[in-house]
Amino acid sequence: GFAAYGEGDRMAGIDLHSQETVKSLAVGDLPWRAYSTADGRFMIVPNNGDRTVSIVSTATLEEVARLDGAEDMTGVNTGWFETTAFVISRAEDKVVILDLETMTNAGEIALGGSPETGVITPDGTKLYIALSGADAVAVIDVKARKLIKTIAGGGKEPWGAHMVGALNYCR
Repeated sequence: GFAAYGEGDRMAGIDLHSQETVKSLAVGDLPWRAYSTADGRFMIVPNNGDRTVSIVSTATLEEVARLDGAEDMTGVNTGWFETTAFVISRAEDKVVILDLETMTNAGEIALGGSPETGVITPDGTKLYIALSGADAVAVIDVKARKLIKTIAGGGKEPWGAHMVGALNYCR
């Protein structure tokens, strides 16, 4: 298991059988939460204090990259064969795109309202993000890495996007 703790700017790797900390790893300033890729290769940690994102190998328990993030990062979703991560920034109304093959920043997508939680379709091709400030849901083509639609009329201030069988960190 993994636990990010902001007070010490660290992430702990925990052996769930022995209930012992295996390693305590330095990450960026004020880490928010550790998010796993669906294939389990990486933990992705938004560091809100320094606006960076730590990518940690679960095989080596080492930080393999620290990339630019944004302000008030609240979630991470991954898709397209776990090659792409989308880091949600509520304060900047956008997602930051990370290429997990090259370990580089791959752009940003502006959203039309305050993004909340997102969900990736079971096939890893679409990302749906609730936009509470726009009373809508954004639809992102994961492979193309672009916003393809905004769905309106789903209700006032949607907080989360969820679906059965989806690749989502809140199951």
